Order: sequence, then structure tokens, then C-alpha cells
Amino acid sequence: MLKRGIFIVGLMLVHACLIQAQQTDYLLKRADNAYAALQFESAVRSYEQYLEANPSKTALTEKIADCYWNLRNYPKASLWYAKTAGSTATNSDVVKKRMAELNAMDGKYQEANK
Repeated sequence: MLKRGIFIVGLMLVHACLIQAQQTDYLLKRADNAYAALQFESAVRSYEQYLEANPSKTALTEKIADCYWNLRNYPKASLWYAKTAGSTATNSDVVKKRMAELNAMDGKYQEANK
């Protein structure tokens, strides 16, 4: 009887993990669809929720920054572009240009010229 109870609890835990994984995958798909449809407000909310549940997925920081850029929320865009520093995304010419523009907007002209 005890073995059966442990088995049932284990099965419930596995089931809960699978549901959690499906929910986070759904968030990413919903965010990607919203981003493709230029619905940046919805996309950024979903990306941030997904990133909160999956902190190791730092590749999304550029998409979040792009969403804030397109929403003209430059302070938040600047924060998220700064988080891309050190990743391969920083090699992108678009990211470098936007970071320079954001630094210039903030009066950080020395950093903008780099």
C-alpha cells in the first residue's frame, strides 16, 4: 500500500512538471506570435513571464528590448539592451546602433560614440 501511495505521488509530480512545461512553451509561442503580428505590448508581457519561469533563456532579452524600443519605452529598452551585453546578440549591428541611440538620448555621448 505504501509503495502504491509513493507511486501515485510520484506520478502526480511528473504530471505537474509536464503541465508547467506546456504552459511555459505556450507563453513563448504566444509571445512569438504577438511579436510577429507587431503586438509588442502583448509580446513583451509574455516574454517576461516566460523569462521569469525560465531564467536561463537569456537569448530573449534582445526581443524584450526590441519590444520596448518599438513601444517607445526607451528607459526599459535601454535596461534590456544592457542585459544583452556579453552575449552574442551584442554583435548585432542593430543592437549596437540602438544602444548608441539610447546612450545619446540619455546624454551619454562618450558611450554612444563607442
